[in-house]
Amino acid sequence: MATSTQKPVHVFRCGGISASIWQNVGAYGLYFTVTFSRPVKDQAGEWHNFRAFTLRDLDAIAFPNAQAKEWIAANARQSA
Repeated sequence: MATSTQKPVHVFRCGGISASIWQNVGAYGLYFTVTFSRPVKDQAGEWHNFRAFTLRDLDAIAFPNAQAKEWIAANARQSA
């Protein structure tokens, strides 16, 4: 899985939702994973990435989810 020093290979956004694609290497070779996040500013003005979503976020997740799925499918074929 991704560590904090890695950078995603691609990011898709819709509104405040981000889908980050991470490249990994396992026992069976190269594979990709996706994390979804939503930036939120706390009362102190610090930004944090939340991985929990409200009802109104769910529609916004659908678009980057579909883009991430297409990107992974295309890139998994290229690396196979």
